[in-house]
Amino acid sequence: MIEKIQTLITNEDFPALYEIADDDSLDLDSKQELHQMLVDLATEKVHEKIADKCLLDFDDKSEQFVLRVLYENAIGAFEAGESYESQEAFALLASVSNSKFFQKALRKHLLALLRGVSFETFIQEWIASEAPKHFFVSSFSKEVEKMFVQEEADLSKQTQRYTKLFR
Repeated sequence: MIEKIQTLITNEDFPALYEIADDDSLDLDSKQELHQMLVDLATEKVHEKIADKCLLDFDDKSEQFVLRVLYENAIGAFEAGESYESQEAFALLASVSNSKFFQKALRKHLLALLRGVSFETFIQEWIASEAPKHFFVSSFSKEVEKMFVQEEADLSKQTQRYTKLFR
């Protein structure tokens, strides 16, 4: 198993690594260790993109899994009440992908944090009941959509420092 994981790391096969990390046959410590490794690898990938001055390609399955790993880490920080860490993570994620759809959704996550919304309120009141199935929350209530339109310029300022890194 260790050789397989090393090969997947060398090949930057994020989907396969993610699948192994989710395997029920692994003990909790191994899952946590592999998850941290995925976060570290995803962070390295973002640093490579910054150095190359290019965005992660949302249509590339491997790069989408980079976004997924980082998104799940940011949501975990939000759920744990780590407001500053999750704000920074969502601001970065809203800037690192070439998908306008993904960027817009992550800015709404950032809006919730900037407004001091708890994770529970975010889940119960901000997400639309007919939310489509993505690895990230992408459908929000009408009230949130209205708020977003009103505050979109301020949210752009919040993400601007990260946006500059990729151009």
